[in-house]
Amino acid sequence: MTQWSDKSGNNRHAVEEPGQNTPKTGLATMNGKNVLTFNSDRLNFPALSASDGAWSYIGVINLTKTPAVAWDSVLSHADGNVAGSIQIDIRDLTNPSSSSFGLTIRDNNEISHTLHESGSFRNPYSPGSALISSVFSNTDIRSYSNGNHVATFGQQATSARDNSMYFGVNRAGTHYLDANHAEWVFFDSAINETDRQNLEGYLAHKWGIDGELPNDHPYKNSSPKTSNLFFVTDVDLTGAEVIDPDGYSSTVTWSVVSTSPSGLEANVTFNNPNALNAIATFTAEGVYTLRMTANDGFSTSSDEVVITVGPAMTSYNNWATGTFNQTFTDTDPNSDPDGDGMVNFMEFAFGMDPTTSSRSSLMYVAGGNVTQPGSPKLINFAAEGEAPDYRAVFLRRKDHIAAGLVYTIDFSADLGEWTTSGVTPTILTASESSGDMEAVSIPYPATVPAHGGSQNLPPLFFRVKIDMP
Repeated sequence: MTQWSDKSGNNRHAVEEPGQNTPKTGLATMNGKNVLTFNSDRLNFPALSASDGAWSYIGVINLTKTPAVAWDSVLSHADGNVAGSIQIDIRDLTNPSSSSFGLTIRDNNEISHTLHESGSFRNPYSPGSALISSVFSNTDIRSYSNGNHVATFGQQATSARDNSMYFGVNRAGTHYLDANHAEWVFFDSAINETDRQNLEGYLAHKWGIDGELPNDHPYKNSSPKTSNLFFVTDVDLTGAEVIDPDGYSSTVTWSVVSTSPSGLEANVTFNNPNALNAIATFTAEGVYTLRMTANDGFSTSSDEVVITVGPAMTSYNNWATGTFNQTFTDTDPNSDPDGDGMVNFMEFAFGMDPTTSSRSSLMYVAGGNVTQPGSPKLINFAAEGEAPDYRAVFLRRKDHIAAGLVYTIDFSADLGEWTTSGVTPTILTASESSGDMEAVSIPYPATVPAHGGSQNLPPLFFRVKIDMP
């Protein structure tokens, strides 16, 4: 493989160096997805940094080399034996068998070449999967391993930030750490705690290493939600409690008190109407008032809850009962049965298959049909030789208005501040195209506010939100 392509649209691709071995694809997988295998191989790519020297990375790797040797590295500054350069390596400890795997930073002392360490990702070093990250702010460096904070280092590595970088080898280009590389994400800013944990959760569940996250991680048990759901199909009526001051046992009954519009009572069913914690299933949109009544044989008491079922439910249910590559049983909008990091609701909104793990980008024929449902992507619409014309392209359901779906596009230069586009999407496919989906685009704005509004910078990222107002 001679190029590992940058998917951000910034063309910071990792490429081969003349005369050097390059990684192979198709030799290994993680969570059923293809990865790059580095075996004494390397690739070179441009380093990232903001004007204040801040940057961040987060990566998913599977370490395969044993025994490893001191300074074997998976990431480093190319030709970076200067103050401020970094490498993710095996530590040079007295006993190599107990070496740790961590981040090493070159100190300002050029004479003695003192090395400082900002935390060990794995101590002692051992083969296996790892989710590693570091955030370089203009005051310190914070390192994390599988979502756990391992150390904060009170020095900003800035002097080598403009050097290019290596995958697979150390700064001197002499020590290779064999590993499978799944995915790396780089930022030219110091990402905040919320964004870091969101990325950790997304990557951990995508690559099947969520079991490595700490128990108190916000996304230990589920991938970050990519939408706000304002409709329901099933409602879990948990958390109810009946306390009888006389100590008598009580029976519980769930019932429908009223509906709006009226006459929808038949569209509500309970899995067990006599269970304290029941599940109510709705088959039509509307407003439902449910009542739980407790009876201890002497007196009764009740409480009510109001459930609003939005208009997207009908469209979603019709989609969920359709034909997919495999049997679709876990139809909860918040579930991700195929484990690709896209919850069912997002698969529905983008016209994807909820039973097939895929994050492939969409494909369409201009003025024709959608040929492959998929994730949103950045496309340069400019002809060769013209100024770039970047647009965010995504699929939208043709019935989105009737279903009450609102697609919102946000742009950001630093992943910290987001600006919502007010531009009406341009439909790219034919008005009479086949299928349920249409391809649309939104142009990238020239600049957006960044760094707390202190700067206006060209946007580097976009996101698509689907809501039910």
